[in-house]
Amino acid sequence: MDLGHRVRDLRNAQHLSQIELASRAGVARNTLNRIENGHLMPTAPVIEHLAEALGVAPGALFEEPVPLDKAPGEGPRLEGTMITFPEGAVDEVVKLHKQGKLSKADVREAIGKLTDLALENATEEIEEYMAEMAARVKEAHGDRPK
Repeated sequence: MDLGHRVRDLRNAQHLSQIELASRAGVARNTLNRIENGHLMPTAPVIEHLAEALGVAPGALFEEPVPLDKAPGEGPRLEGTMITFPEGAVDEVVKLHKQGKLSKADVREAIGKLTDLALENATEEIEEYMAEMAARVKEAHGDRPK
């Protein structure tokens, strides 16, 4: 799969129109259309803007998507192309970011780690990771409210 098709697939998976993604990425809709149709190879800065607008690492635009099958058992499950995390895991990461206790880089790292663990159907490891992250945040920021 080429970069253009990958961008289109990620955009469609997020239910974004070309206009919405183009606006988020700061490119013209026509430019996005040409990229998705394979008529234009974007520059590195445009690749970075598209990746950020899609919420993925730039390298993800060059990777083949991994097919997800439904995993058996409790905890994280794969449902079609959706990954389901234990209740509250992602919400907690987002809450900590909104409180200024996690940077965007920390959020990306945490979501990546949670995704890896979910793909392994590793419920206990997710709980351990969330506890470790909470301890690191508490150590760095204490219990002071923001």
